[in-house]
Amino acid sequence: MARVLLFFLVAYSLDAQAQFSGKVTYQDSYQSKNPNISSSDFEKFMGTKREFYLHGAFYKDVHHGELESVMLYRGDANKLYNYNVGADTIFWMDASGDTLSKVFEIKIEDSNEIVLGQKCKKLTIKSELGTSIYFFSDRLLINPADFKNHHLNFWNLYTSKCKSIPLKIVYEGEEIILTSTAIKLDQMKLEDDVFKIPSGYLKKRF
Repeated sequence: MARVLLFFLVAYSLDAQAQFSGKVTYQDSYQSKNPNISSSDFEKFMGTKREFYLHGAFYKDVHHGELESVMLYRGDANKLYNYNVGADTIFWMDASGDTLSKVFEIKIEDSNEIVLGQKCKKLTIKSELGTSIYFFSDRLLINPADFKNHHLNFWNLYTSKCKSIPLKIVYEGEEIILTSTAIKLDQMKLEDDVFKIPSGYLKKRF
């Protein structure tokens, strides 16, 4: 009996430590700080829903706005690809490039935020670009080694500190406050085709 119990305890521990693979659906809201652009203008152009697909060192972020825009990261090349569905050009960036923004403060602390039934911790990053607040749970693991060279948008910094999928992000810059909250989690195995660079596009460095 003790051996059976030990087996289940070990199996549960291994499952709890498994890296997240699947899709996160986020609800986005906007608060404009620009007198010439309304919050509803941001909402219409950028959309209120996005889907984030992740498996290992690959992710794809799909925004459903006025245009369906895709941001695709491939860890095997450490490149970030941006394109609009139906357009003719894919723009790519070297993800190891400088963010051109100095970090002033990094702080992790407990919070009372609960997202999708999970109590979250909070990471705050203050930089020249603005302030980003990430709410995360220790149960949705990311391997930070997969993104150690992904310097753009401080993703290597976030993953090294939190080692987890963000469940809520609040970004405040000069012109906007953007809040992105997870409303659905789908853990699943994703096929390689999900992260395939689509054919038929011109490729240009951004």
